[in-house]
Amino acid sequence: MDNPIDENEDFVNRIADAVVARMEERRRLVAIADYIIMEMEQRQRCPAGCAAAQQSKSTESRPTTGEAG
Repeated sequence: MDNPIDENEDFVNRIADAVVARMEERRRLVAIADYIIMEMEQRQRCPAGCAAAQQSKSTESRPTTGEAG
């Protein structure tokens, strides 16, 4: 590339792509953290006797990374 404007545009596009990738990763991490917090709060509310019953429900409602928003 002999044109400095094209080189700068390519550089900016690479930076923008990296920023978008970081934002998507952050969304996934936030969804995971939200799920962990929800599980911890549920376990604090539930007495030890009902923890086993809740286990089957919590595995069915576990969010996937595709549902992170």
